[in-house]
Amino acid sequence: MFALGGNLARYLLDDGVSALRLSQLRSAGSLVLLALGLALTRPQLMRVRRRDLPQLAFLGICGLALVHATYYAAIDRLEIGVALVIQYTAPLLLLLWLRFGHHRRVEPSLWGAVALSIVGCTLVVRGYDPGALDGLGVL
Repeated sequence: MFALGGNLARYLLDDGVSALRLSQLRSAGSLVLLALGLALTRPQLMRVRRRDLPQLAFLGICGLALVHATYYAAIDRLEIGVALVIQYTAPLLLLLWLRFGHHRRVEPSLWGAVALSIVGCTLVVRGYDPGALDGLGVL
């Protein structure tokens, strides 16, 4: 589904659908599927305490909508393979944050696993042939 979503996004972007509209559709679709799944299987999880609303709003805006918007903006401005390789650097950024931001020791095997995942992704999506790079797309 992940690969299908990226390729479908490329076609829709080429047909004139904006990256912002795609992120809205993906976020709305995620909400509908999650709400339906929870309502059918664990309806008690649908209740939200008032004090949790700010955290839930932050997660929805930054953790979902912003991620979708930047992902589709990158696909719109770059080759999809390059956008995916950039996305796969997130675990590396997390390890760097843990190591230098929180001064935690990170197991050497994690560094190796992240390196292998980035190299593997680069090879699978042909990220080594980036074409023309757009600064805003990379950002």
